Amino acid sequence: MMSTGAWAVLKQLKRGGVWDGDLIDKAGRTELMGKGLVRRDRKFTDGPYAGCQINELTDDGCKLAAVCIELDERFGAAN
Repeated sequence: MMSTGAWAVLKQLKRGGVWDGDLIDKAGRTELMGKGLVRRDRKFTDGPYAGCQINELTDDGCKLAAVCIELDERFGAAN
């Protein structure tokens, strides 16, 4: 079972990597990291601030997000 914040992050990251400061819910991200669904890495020098990191779905996270978003679209599930 995942929190509402984790589901929101999963949907946000399905669209692509997100800078750490632009993440919708950092606690949700940490929860997903603990499940191996998200990684936070690749420190960038040219991002919004020196050394910022980007959050991305792992391969397993991409698979889960694809299924969940398809179900949302098919059955009209609320966020």
